[in-house]
Amino acid sequence: RKWFFQTLAIIAQRVVAFFGPEVRFRENYVADVLTSMVAWIVDFENTIIYYAAGHGFHPGDSSNHPKHVLTAHILTGIPYYYRVQECIRRYLDTQDKWQLVNCGKYLTSLSAICISSIGNYVQLDGHWSAGK
Repeated sequence: RKWFFQTLAIIAQRVVAFFGPEVRFRENYVADVLTSMVAWIVDFENTIIYYAAGHGFHPGDSSNHPKHVLTAHILTGIPYYYRVQECIRRYLDTQDKWQLVNCGKYLTSLSAICISSIGNYVQLDGHWSAGK
């Protein structure tokens, strides 16, 4: 447990400070696990919101629906943001071009998260134009 929490602290520091020291195996492993657990993290957050609201379950009531909360998108993006930083750091250390390809994979995921978060707050009338 101590190792896991130390690694989470290192990952949290790297999320704030863009370039840190060389990426070690344990940080890579824990970040990979967190990236795989994004759905669980969001479900856990939805559970907390549901029980914190205290309204109980009312079918058809969407006022407390988790898609209206921005924190789900932020929590979803943090592991991918860290992986982007990790890939850039590894590229700087090794000059391996495949790290940039891997970085592109995580940047694509981040762009999808950003677009989906905007989609929850923008309502379209069904007609697309150049201005939308």
